[in-house]
Amino acid sequence: MEDRYWIEPDQMYAQDLEAYVNSCDRLGQEGLGLAVCLGDRDALTRAEKLLEEYTARLLEYLVGLEAKGLFAKRHIQFFYCDDASLAGSVAGTGMQFLFDQSKPVLGLSVLDGVTKVSARGTRSLIAAGLDLAAALREAASEVDGNGGGHNIASGATVPKGKEEKFLLLVDEIVARQLAPASEKAQ
Repeated sequence: MEDRYWIEPDQMYAQDLEAYVNSCDRLGQEGLGLAVCLGDRDALTRAEKLLEEYTARLLEYLVGLEAKGLFAKRHIQFFYCDDASLAGSVAGTGMQFLFDQSKPVLGLSVLDGVTKVSARGTRSLIAAGLDLAAALREAASEVDGNGGGHNIASGATVPKGKEEKFLLLVDEIVARQLAPASEKAQ
């Protein structure tokens, strides 16, 4: 069970405030998120509507992915997301509830000139040796991109057209990370 923090002046839990502010950011309304943090009640009402919109978009995308399925390599799974603001949330939520939890997931959003990548793992994969920050950093640097983050949640930016090589490299790195200790010693 995780701790929940009540914010007395706002009369809400901190995680709810975070959800409102996050949805404002994801939908390009950063100023509205700031107004919510400063206690503007009208802004909070508008942010509630944005959270509903963002949640609906996220669920719609997840339902579509559930129907289509993910692309799979030997040690990773991935999908393409036409909305870069959704890729990380789709990867994280999907990893918790829908996707194969034995492989980390990567969401790729192809933009002008670059592809943004959001990757998510599970605690059990981390316990087995997965480090997505290291994997994405190493693979991205091999294709003239950059990456990093946390062991369980990481991101990268790679040049457009280098996605397949990047995915192959991540697959190889994850395979090494998750190899049994006896294989790593050799």
